[in-house]
Amino acid sequence: MAHQQKYLFDIPTSGKIAEAARAIILAVKRDHVVTNAQIGALFDSSADTVQRLEDMQTKKVPASFITAIGAAFGEQYIQPYMALFGCRAVPQHCEEVINAVPAVTAFAAKLAAASINGGAKINHQALADIMPSLRDVDAIVSSLRAMASAQGITA
Repeated sequence: MAHQQKYLFDIPTSGKIAEAARAIILAVKRDHVVTNAQIGALFDSSADTVQRLEDMQTKKVPASFITAIGAAFGEQYIQPYMALFGCRAVPQHCEEVINAVPAVTAFAAKLAAASINGGAKINHQALADIMPSLRDVDAIVSSLRAMASAQGITA
Protein backbone atom coordinates (compact mmCIF):
# COMPACT_ATOMS: atom_id res chain seq x y z
CA MET A 1 0.00 0.00 0.00
CA ALA A 2 1.37 3.41 -0.97
CA HIS A 3 2.24 5.95 1.71
CA GLN A 4 -0.49 8.55 1.88
CA GLN A 5 0.46 12.06 2.95
CA LYS A 6 -1.46 13.09 6.03
CA TYR A 7 -1.00 16.86 5.68
CA LEU A 8 -1.36 19.32 2.81
CA PHE A 9 2.32 20.22 3.04
CA ASP A 10 5.24 18.00 3.92
CA ILE A 11 5.99 18.16 7.62
CA PRO A 12 9.70 17.95 8.49
CA THR A 13 10.52 14.63 10.09
CA SER A 14 12.43 14.38 13.34
CA GLY A 15 15.35 13.12 11.25
CA LYS A 16 15.33 16.25 9.10
CA ILE A 17 15.16 18.43 12.21
CA ALA A 18 18.12 16.50 13.67
CA GLU A 19 20.06 17.05 10.42
CA ALA A 20 19.36 20.78 10.67
CA ALA A 21 20.59 20.85 14.28
CA ARG A 22 23.78 19.05 13.26
CA ALA A 23 24.36 21.51 10.39
CA ILE A 24 23.84 24.42 12.80
CA ILE A 25 26.37 23.07 15.30
CA LEU A 26 28.95 22.35 12.61
CA ALA A 27 28.55 25.84 11.11
CA VAL A 28 28.96 27.51 14.50
CA LYS A 29 32.06 25.43 15.25
CA ARG A 30 33.46 26.15 11.78
CA ASP A 31 33.17 29.90 12.26
CA HIS A 32 33.75 30.30 16.01
CA VAL A 33 36.08 28.85 18.58
CA VAL A 34 33.53 27.29 20.92
CA THR A 35 33.24 24.08 22.88
CA ASN A 36 30.23 21.87 23.28
CA ALA A 37 30.01 23.05 26.89
CA GLN A 38 29.83 26.68 25.76
CA ILE A 39 27.15 25.89 23.18
CA GLY A 40 25.23 23.85 25.76
CA ALA A 41 25.39 26.67 28.29
CA LEU A 42 23.54 28.90 25.80
CA PHE A 43 20.42 26.78 26.12
CA ASP A 44 20.92 25.47 29.66
CA SER A 45 22.17 22.08 28.58
CA SER A 46 25.32 19.96 28.75
CA ALA A 47 28.24 19.34 26.44
CA ASP A 48 26.98 15.75 26.12
CA THR A 49 23.62 16.97 24.81
CA VAL A 50 25.35 19.11 22.19
CA GLN A 51 27.50 16.15 21.16
CA ARG A 52 24.40 13.93 20.85
CA LEU A 53 22.77 16.61 18.68
CA GLU A 54 25.89 16.86 16.54
CA ASP A 55 26.11 13.09 16.17
CA MET A 56 22.35 12.89 15.50
CA GLN A 57 22.00 10.38 18.34
CA THR A 58 18.86 12.18 19.47
CA LYS A 59 16.00 13.43 17.39
CA LYS A 60 14.68 15.68 20.15
CA VAL A 61 15.96 19.14 19.27
CA PRO A 62 14.98 21.73 21.87
CA ALA A 63 13.51 24.95 20.55
CA SER A 64 15.75 26.72 23.06
CA PHE A 65 18.75 25.41 21.09
CA ILE A 66 17.58 27.11 17.89
CA THR A 67 16.71 30.39 19.60
CA ALA A 68 19.93 30.47 21.61
CA ILE A 69 22.10 29.90 18.54
CA GLY A 70 20.23 32.56 16.57
CA ALA A 71 20.50 35.07 19.41
CA ALA A 72 24.15 34.35 20.20
CA PHE A 73 25.62 33.91 16.72
CA GLY A 74 23.13 35.39 14.29
CA GLU A 75 20.26 34.41 12.09
CA GLN A 76 22.54 32.99 9.38
CA TYR A 77 23.31 29.99 11.61
CA ILE A 78 19.69 28.89 12.01
CA GLN A 79 18.91 28.90 8.28
CA PRO A 80 19.01 25.07 8.04
CA TYR A 81 16.17 24.93 10.55
CA MET A 82 14.19 27.77 8.95
CA ALA A 83 14.52 26.11 5.55
CA LEU A 84 12.60 23.08 6.86
CA PHE A 85 9.40 25.08 6.63
CA GLY A 86 10.31 27.31 3.71
CA CYS A 87 11.34 30.40 5.62
CA ARG A 88 14.40 32.51 6.21
CA ALA A 89 15.40 34.23 9.41
CA VAL A 90 15.67 37.98 8.91
CA PRO A 91 16.88 40.36 11.61
CA GLN A 92 14.10 42.68 12.81
CA HIS A 93 15.94 45.80 11.72
CA CYS A 94 16.17 44.41 8.17
CA GLU A 95 12.49 43.52 8.08
CA GLU A 96 11.57 47.20 8.40
CA VAL A 97 13.88 48.10 5.52
CA ILE A 98 12.58 45.24 3.36
CA ASN A 99 9.00 46.32 4.01
CA ALA A 100 9.92 49.90 3.04
CA VAL A 101 11.10 48.97 -0.46
CA PRO A 102 7.64 48.91 -2.11
CA ALA A 103 6.77 52.39 -0.79
CA VAL A 104 10.11 53.83 -1.86
CA THR A 105 9.81 52.19 -5.27
CA ALA A 106 6.27 53.53 -5.77
CA PHE A 107 7.43 57.02 -4.83
CA ALA A 108 10.40 56.84 -7.21
CA ALA A 109 8.11 55.77 -10.07
CA LYS A 110 5.64 58.59 -9.36
CA LEU A 111 8.46 61.11 -9.07
CA ALA A 112 9.95 59.96 -12.37
CA ALA A 113 6.56 60.16 -14.09
CA ALA A 114 5.95 63.65 -12.67
CA SER A 115 9.36 64.82 -13.83
CA ILE A 116 8.82 63.49 -17.34
CA ASN A 117 5.39 65.10 -17.68
CA GLY A 118 6.38 68.36 -16.03
CA GLY A 119 9.88 68.72 -17.42
CA ALA A 120 12.68 69.83 -15.12
CA LYS A 121 10.24 71.28 -12.60
CA ILE A 122 7.41 69.44 -10.89
CA ASN A 123 4.17 71.45 -11.15
CA HIS A 124 1.62 71.79 -8.38
CA GLN A 125 -0.70 69.13 -9.86
CA ALA A 126 2.10 66.55 -10.11
CA LEU A 127 3.24 67.42 -6.59
CA ALA A 128 -0.30 66.96 -5.27
CA ASP A 129 -0.44 63.54 -6.94
CA ILE A 130 2.79 62.32 -5.33
CA MET A 131 2.20 63.77 -1.84
CA PRO A 132 0.71 60.57 -0.33
CA SER A 133 3.74 58.59 -1.50
CA LEU A 134 6.07 61.35 -0.33
CA ARG A 135 4.52 61.18 3.15
CA ASP A 136 4.98 57.39 3.22
CA VAL A 137 8.63 57.67 2.24
CA ASP A 138 9.20 60.54 4.68
CA ALA A 139 7.86 58.35 7.51
CA ILE A 140 10.16 55.51 6.45
CA VAL A 141 13.20 57.81 6.30
CA SER A 142 12.34 59.29 9.72
CA SER A 143 11.99 55.80 11.18
CA LEU A 144 15.36 54.74 9.74
CA ARG A 145 17.01 57.91 11.10
CA ALA A 146 15.56 57.21 14.55
CA MET A 147 16.77 53.60 14.37
CA ALA A 148 20.28 54.76 13.39
CA SER A 149 20.32 57.33 16.17
CA ALA A 150 19.23 54.71 18.73
CA GLN A 151 22.15 52.55 17.59
CA GLY A 152 24.58 55.46 17.96
CA ILE A 153 25.00 56.03 14.24
CA THR A 154 25.28 59.64 13.18
CA ALA A 155 24.93 61.04 9.71
